[in-house]
Amino acid sequence: MEQHIKIAIITTGGTISSLSSSNGIKPAEGVINRILREQLGYSSELISKDHKIKIEIVPLLNKDSTNINAEDQLKIAEKAFNLFKSKDAIIVTHGTDTLSFTSSMLAISLSYLKKPLIITGSMKTIEQENTDAIKNLSDAITFAKAGIGGVFVVFHGKVIPGQWAYETENQGNMTFSSIKEEIAHIQNNEIKYITPINNQFILLKPFIETRYDSNIGTIVLSPNENTEQLVALAEKNKAIILLSYGSVGIPSNYTQIISDISKVIPVILSSQIPSVHINKGEYEINKMADDAGVIHGIGLYSFDYNNTANVLGIIQSSDKREAYLRKFMQAFENNKNRMLNLEYHRTTINGTASSTIKHGNSDINSFPERSAFMESTLIPIKRSMDLFTTNNRKNSRSKTRVQNT
Repeated sequence: MEQHIKIAIITTGGTISSLSSSNGIKPAEGVINRILREQLGYSSELISKDHKIKIEIVPLLNKDSTNINAEDQLKIAEKAFNLFKSKDAIIVTHGTDTLSFTSSMLAISLSYLKKPLIITGSMKTIEQENTDAIKNLSDAITFAKAGIGGVFVVFHGKVIPGQWAYETENQGNMTFSSIKEEIAHIQNNEIKYITPINNQFILLKPFIETRYDSNIGTIVLSPNENTEQLVALAEKNKAIILLSYGSVGIPSNYTQIISDISKVIPVILSSQIPSVHINKGEYEINKMADDAGVIHGIGLYSFDYNNTANVLGIIQSSDKREAYLRKFMQAFENNKNRMLNLEYHRTTINGTASSTIKHGNSDINSFPERSAFMESTLIPIKRSMDLFTTNNRKNSRSKTRVQNT
């Protein structure tokens, strides 16, 4: 009996699954089945013409992606993870509005995948002229057959890692781009690889992380002062991500309020631009940010053992905004004890200065001394990292000696 490549298509709605109605375009049932049978030549049992692929459609949601929420994303992650037990690849059809948010969540929540999880959608329905729905679904199947583990967005012939994809326009053929490199391009059902596939985690067991804390506020700086909004976020959330400008500093009129907030809850400073280097201490505005007690949440390449986000391995410089927020929400939940005892509670270091802002029943004086935390948590992490670096250097020298003999 011939073995099929078994692919599950999880449908969640979006334009790719939509049809016209009296109230406008909206998700409908059976559209993906229709594309497979009528446009891509699959049989009624959803077996490909060459009998190499067998597809199962798994209806999960039927939403315009504007209505996709965190609970929906969690359903998608759990369904995909469970389906991997019996499938060789999984495709998620999704609306474009929040596709990059879901791809980020899946890439962060599903680790060390040995099989492909692909997210795709379309800008036009199958009823519209020059629809992209057929090609996008076909390309997703083509890349699924390659069997490369990980989370990917396949759209308009591009293959992009899930955490790097972001929407650049809502029409045309440049809908999604990558903040870094693309993995491959697909044309005429052929894959042209651009970036070598990294299989360094091939021996690690796949796992799913479903815990996250959604009480993280995000504020985007603009020339219009919005310090009142910042205070309101601080009163309602357990942490704040502050998206600054390209130089990753804070305006002088924000310094005092951020200093007050950072005594009670962490304020993580990032940038609005996709790729940025830390200018820590280079400009006066950067020094003002440091003095205000912010945590620089980018730049894993410049590892700082007193930097909360980096110590916990939360944020990388290659993370786009959608991935940044989700990753911090997840890391905050999983590392609450650490996050509540770190250096940003600066009054525990130099005295007992009172804070002008409190969060719930939290009081700055109730947090443990930083020195004790350094000894119990941060210093062992640093020692582990130093040992890891030393061992890598030894292995590198050993390999060099072998090659030279």
